[in-house]
Amino acid sequence: MIVIEREKDQRYQELEKYTEDVEVMQKELAGFKHDMKNIWISFSEVIRSKDQDFIEKTFNEIKEKLEIQVAEVDKVSNDLAHMKETVTKGLLHQKHSLAREKK
Repeated sequence: MIVIEREKDQRYQELEKYTEDVEVMQKELAGFKHDMKNIWISFSEVIRSKDQDFIEKTFNEIKEKLEIQVAEVDKVSNDLAHMKETVTKGLLHQKHSLAREKK
């Protein structure tokens, strides 16, 4: 009986952690959407300038930043995908999210 209760508590804690992780991911996604919106607004203004060199320079800067962000997300996702321990996976994801927020 005690073992069942302990397992039940552990599963509940894992579910709570998972829910927190999903909330963190939703916040990250909202931040990414916000960043993308700002990038496209900025790029639209650059295109309106019709300055080919400026357009090309801005495009390359945006591309570089996006490639870095995508690479970071891919690395963390791949690392977490191979982990078996749910609680540890959740903690690592949360720590990574906090570190990204401090950048």
